[in-house]
Order: sequence, then C-alpha cells, then structure tokens
Amino acid sequence: MKIVLALIAALFVCAPAKAQYATAAVPVAPMATSNLQFYVSPTGSGSSCTSASPCTFQQAIVLAASYNWNYSYCPTINVATGSYSNVQVILPALLNCNAGGTINFASGGVTVSDGGTGWTFTSASYSNWTFSGSTLTLGGSYGGLYLNEYSFLTVGNLTFSGSLVNGGFNNEEGTLNANGASVAITTSSMGPLLFTRGISVFDNSTITFANSVTFVVPAWGSGAGCVMCADNAGSVIDFIGGNFINGSNVHATVPLGLYDAAFFEANTTTKVDGVVLSRSNFPGVTNGGTVFVDASSLFQSDNANGTSILGRWTGAGVSNAILLNDANGNAWADFNSKFSGAWSFYSSYGQVLMWSGSVSGQVNLTFVSSSDSTDIPWVGLQPGNSSAHVRMGGYISGNTPFDFDVATGVFTLGISSGGTVNTNGGTLTIEANSNKGLSLASTGAATIYNLPTSTESGYLCAGSGATGTSGGAIGYDTLTCGSSTGRFKVATTELSDSQALQAFGALPDVVRGWRYNGMDMPNDREHVGLYAEDIERLDRRCIVYDKDGKVKNYEDRCVIAYLVAAMKAQQQEISELRARSR
Repeated sequence: MKIVLALIAALFVCAPAKAQYATAAVPVAPMATSNLQFYVSPTGSGSSCTSASPCTFQQAIVLAASYNWNYSYCPTINVATGSYSNVQVILPALLNCNAGGTINFASGGVTVSDGGTGWTFTSASYSNWTFSGSTLTLGGSYGGLYLNEYSFLTVGNLTFSGSLVNGGFNNEEGTLNANGASVAITTSSMGPLLFTRGISVFDNSTITFANSVTFVVPAWGSGAGCVMCADNAGSVIDFIGGNFINGSNVHATVPLGLYDAAFFEANTTTKVDGVVLSRSNFPGVTNGGTVFVDASSLFQSDNANGTSILGRWTGAGVSNAILLNDANGNAWADFNSKFSGAWSFYSSYGQVLMWSGSVSGQVNLTFVSSSDSTDIPWVGLQPGNSSAHVRMGGYISGNTPFDFDVATGVFTLGISSGGTVNTNGGTLTIEANSNKGLSLASTGAATIYNLPTSTESGYLCAGSGATGTSGGAIGYDTLTCGSSTGRFKVATTELSDSQALQAFGALPDVVRGWRYNGMDMPNDREHVGLYAEDIERLDRRCIVYDKDGKVKNYEDRCVIAYLVAAMKAQQQEISELRARSR
C-alpha cells in the first residue's frame, strides 16, 4: 500500500519552472512469478533470505512485503530450529496475495521471545497469515500474539512459556483461527490466555495447563485476571469440541469473563478433564474463581441437557439461529442477525422466549419488539391464570389483531382498530367497527350482512346437496331475483310477426350437438342447442359481448320473443290457407 501511495504522490511532484516535470526514481514493487521461499535462522544476517544466506525475522518480513503477488502467489517464511530473542514483528498486509503469507516453524523446537516492549507478533489490519509446521514456543515478558481489526491469523500448535504480562492472545476485532490447535501453558504466571473483541475460534482444540498457573490482570487493563475474556457485541469465543486439560492447575479471579453482549459457544463435546464443560467446572473455578457473564452476554455451555444450535455464527459473529435450552433456562429462543446474549437488552431487535417453568403469572411465550414494551406483538399463556390469553399485537398501541382466550376458547382476530373475527357463543363472526360482515352459526347457517341494496329483494339459491351433502352448488334464481314487469321498462322499437318469422331464416338448418372445448366444466356432457353466433345473425341485440367485443352468450328471453312472434305469424298463415281451401 505504501508503494502505491508513493507512486501516486510522485505523479504530482512538479518542477517550479516552465511547467517541466521533475525526474525521480519511483519504487515499483517487483511482480512475483511464483510462490517464494524465504529463510530465517537464529544467527541469520543475510539480505536475500535464501537457504544459503538466511536472514532475520524482520528482513524476511520486509522482503515478503516488497512484492506484488499478482493475485496468484504468496510467500512462505521458513524458520529454522533454535531460539530467537528480541523479536517484535509486525505481520503486514501483503499486496495481491489472496491466500495469505505462511510462517513455517521447523521441527526440533522454535522459541521466539519479545524484547519486553511490544508483542512478539502483531498482525496488521487486513493482513492474512498462517503459522504452520511444528510447535511454536512463545517466551518473553510482554505478550504473544496481537490481532488488529480486520486481520486474520491462523495458528497451529503453541506453547506459552514466558511471563507475558499482557497475555497470550489479544484479538482486537480480528479473526483468530486456532481450530484443532494444541496449546500448552508451561509458565507459572501470565496475563489472560485470550482477550478478544473479535472472533476467536478454538473448535476441537486442546488447551493444557501443564503446571500451576496464575492468570493476572494484564498490564494494560484493570479488574480481575482471567483465562479467557470477551468484551463487546462483536466478540465470540467458539469452543465446540474443545478440551481443557488439568483445569485444576488454573488460578484466576474470573476464569471466564463475558462482557457487553459477548458470546461463548460450546456443546456437550466440550470437556474439562473428560467432564462436559459448565460454569461450575470451567478451569480455575475449583480454586475459587468465578465465571462472570453479564446480563447481555451468554455462556452457551451451561445446560444440564446439553446445547443445540440450528444455524451457525458467520464471520461477523452473527447468524440466524434457533437456540434450544439456552443458559437462562429458556426452552427455546430465536436469534436473528444479533448475538444471542444481546437479545435481552436489545429488545428493539425482537426477542422470542419460551419459558420451561410453570410459575403462576410467568408468560410461556413472549415476543417483544420495542425497548419500552409499548408494542408487544406476543403476550403468552400464563399458567394459573383463569383469564389467560395468547395475543399478537400490532405496532399501534392498544390494537390486538390476534387474541385467544384460553379460559373461554374465544378466538378474536382484529382486522383493524375495532375489527374482529371471533367465535363467541360458537358463532364465527367477521366484523369491523361493530358492523357485522359474515357469521357462521354452530348449526352451519351462514349470514351475509350489509350487501349492496337494490330495488327488489334478492336470493341466492342452493342446489341439491348444498345443505351439507356433497355436490351442492350456489346458483342464481332468475324467477325470484329477476324482474320482467313492464313497470320498469320503456318500449323503443317493435318487430312485426312476419319480420320475426323471416329472421329465423338466418338460423342454421341443422340441430347441433356439442361439448365444451378445452374448458374444465363440472358434469360435462354432450349438449344440444344453438351457438351465440347463430343468434347474432338473428338479432345482435340478443347477444352478450365480452369486454373485447367478442360474442360470449345470448339472452334466452330475446329468442323466446322471436319464437312467439314467428309462431303467431305461422299461425296466421295457417289460418289463411285453411280459409282459402274451404
């Protein structure tokens, strides 16, 4: 990054006379064409860091940081067996090195000690490094590994042998991956083994306290000494499947401290000397120490029946999860994009709790959506309360869209303020602001209220089976509901009988039998009758058109009127023919 900034700065360096540009040498990072190996030894003094001419830790880091790794390659720093003193190395972010740098420790033992004024290894922001190879022993008196924000450090097997008054791991909003690592503490006194404000993963790892060890308050801090401490809502200690060995060797005032919505995750595979981890047997508790978990944090392993989590934490430490048997004694809790321990104090994000106890007056189910509890969508069943309700409230204070009275069995669903659906008295009623819309009695009788009014009373007709047996249908009774009285009609034109008879010449000369084409019609069978298009040739006024102007249906009464007129015309002709034949 510094090389890029220097290049940009050089482009803006101008000579003061005649707008001529000054000439200067611009450092350009050499482009790596392969993965490169650098070599470090206790007596190394070379500058090229080759196997034939090894160098110091610092020189190897400088060389690794000088390259542009072209998104395809990365460096490996090979550390020879031996002891290294006064090492205070900053692990930088490597330019275009996707996989990150590697520091490989040789077999036979590598011990690295700080100079007493800084951390042995400090991972810079946005850096990505991996420790591999044999066990690394960290001596010295200041501190072991320090992670800056957004850095990523993967470690292998480690031994802490120095006094390290500031601690072994200090993770300041980075990601520490010690998954599967074997960590041994051989010193008699040190600062916290782990202090984290970031994500620290020790899944399937083993932490062994080889000797009696006292964890003291770090030189930079105050309060109690701890084995592991996590502080703030972005901090997670993941210890699924991990093991503590010789936990009784630990002496600490607060062996585990979780503060400000921190989270410690474990399960029944997490053990202390073969026993499932709990608050009561966390390393150091047996020597008078305590596990401290503030109200907003969560010690995940404190369950008599073990722990289950559906969903896992992401790199940011949050996840959508369903938590079973959590530490507060609840049977179930749902966590959505928020650290589980933070829910009780961050109720503006919502909280779902189902209590396992049956204390009178204690809710079994509650959902809180606001910190002042003015809007409570869920209020739960209350054992021992004869007027218990299950309610689901809206965002408007006082509005209860959903209510179930456990004692009476009355169910009420509010449509809006004042609107309900209830089953009071065995009748299902839908109403709004006390205005009924629909009711269904216990006998099955249905009533529809407030239908649009018309000049006449109307009826819906139930076909056979509509009263409870299969096959019933609701139909429209034209005789009862329709009206054909001349009181509601105004004559416009008249059609003579002879004209009606003549018009029938437009109809087809055959009688058609037909079925519906491509339509899912109930009880479909062969029909006999006219098409609407046939009647259109008779008189367009008899036709019903759809919204696109296409023929859809015809009016039977229109055709009947034509038939009556045509029959009268035919009868007239028959009468005249009979008169002439006499």
